[in-house]
Amino acid sequence: MNSKPLEKQFQPLLTVVGLDCPQQLISEAGDELHEKASKDDYKCFGYFPGMQAKAATLDFDLPKSKVFADKVSTITFDDKKFLFSFLRMSLIQQKGISPYHVDSDASAALTGDIAKISDTYIWRFLINLSDTHHRTLSYLDIDPQTVELQNKSGYVHYAGEIPEELIRFVNIPPRNGSKVSGVVFCASRVLHAGRDDEYGHFVAGYGCEITK
Repeated sequence: MNSKPLEKQFQPLLTVVGLDCPQQLISEAGDELHEKASKDDYKCFGYFPGMQAKAATLDFDLPKSKVFADKVSTITFDDKKFLFSFLRMSLIQQKGISPYHVDSDASAALTGDIAKISDTYIWRFLINLSDTHHRTLSYLDIDPQTVELQNKSGYVHYAGEIPEELIRFVNIPPRNGSKVSGVVFCASRVLHAGRDDEYGHFVAGYGCEITK
């Protein structure tokens, strides 16, 4: 199978939006996740309400995170209504279990349903909630429909050798009060991965599904 470049309409777009909430809510959710992450073996913790019915063993006792999610339940951008998907904080640099993957659903992105990717556009709005450090999104300039994909650990990911010359990066600046930077991209058509430095990350994800 001969790979082709990523279509222009799916190239990730860096943008800035104002969140309709006091920055105190963001800080309180961050403090809550920081406390949980500090006790986690991997120093990482998240609030994924879409996983609650599928993962009863996870800790969903995160009232401050829920307040934020309820207050900023949607973000509208470019005529798309993005619904809250998750909050996640890491206190250290993480090693991704799936370096470059596509999302198979808008809420948790972990259904691993390759068939769904072919008939649904899954758009993602990833925002950086850290007020001190940037967050980097890495992606491949490859059309995923022209390469081999496989399901691993719930992720639909690129199965071949990573072509370094096609790796791209988008640096998302830190938050300024309630004004946040984020990247919008079609997560079912962009092979992507988060990239941490030693400071970890504090991000929120929003999703939008559009049937073709």
